[in-house]
Amino acid sequence: MHYRLLALDVDGTLLDPSGELRPTVRDTVMAVQQRGLQVVLCTGRRFRTARPLAQALQLDAPLVVHNGALVKDLASGLTTPFMRTSIS
Repeated sequence: MHYRLLALDVDGTLLDPSGELRPTVRDTVMAVQQRGLQVVLCTGRRFRTARPLAQALQLDAPLVVHNGALVKDLASGLTTPFMRTSIS
C-alpha cells in the first residue's frame, strides 16, 4: 500500500508534554514530506496557535483546526469549504 497523506495531531503527538517541538520530530516530519507524503495537521487548537507550528514544519497543506470544524489555508488564513490540495 502506498500512503499519500499523513494526518497528525499536535498536542501529545508532535509536541512533547511541555509543548515543545523536539528537533527529532521536526526532522522526521520534514523527511516524510521529502519522500512525497502530504502532511496535514489536525488539531483542536485555533488556527492562530496551530499556524506557527505548521510554518516551523514547512507545511503547505491546509490546517484542520477547531477539532475538525474548520479547514484553513495556511498561507492566507481563509476558511476553505473543502480541501483544495491535490494528493497525487
